[in-house]
Amino acid sequence: MKKRIIFINKNLKKFIKQFFLINDTPLKVAGGAAIGVFFGILPGEGLITTLAVTTILGFNRLSGSIAVTATNMWSTFLILPSAAFIGSKISGKEYVEMLSNINGYDLSLWDLITTKFFFKNVTIPLLIGFVVVCSFISLFIFFLIYLSLIIYSKRKKCKN
Repeated sequence: MKKRIIFINKNLKKFIKQFFLINDTPLKVAGGAAIGVFFGILPGEGLITTLAVTTILGFNRLSGSIAVTATNMWSTFLILPSAAFIGSKISGKEYVEMLSNINGYDLSLWDLITTKFFFKNVTIPLLIGFVVVCSFISLFIFFLIYLSLIIYSKRKKCKN
């Protein structure tokens, strides 16, 4: 067990060190990481989308790649309840009703997903919720990394 903790601790230190050793502006590194977190959590998106968007917007692709890899699809399952709750509130649907719509059909998964009723009452609120939750998490990560990099660069200049 102790070896596993040491392994995780070393990997975490290496992961954090990578952000500080990227030779780019703090804005570009933080922006790339925020985009990576956004597309890492959002269902169905991933590395290729992150690379495309960071390239188009001019952010750092390395930080975006690291962030999208760190927040892979497993984090989507952790965010799902809050995304469903927020999406149901924004779209005016009841959270419990939305969940019963998921469980209340005796159709195959494909038939269920492609029905207009399901799309309107479940899929759209979930997507809205995911976009809102992913946006807030990405903004938090952006400011956290941006401020950390600014503080790090100021300390580095003071030492020199």
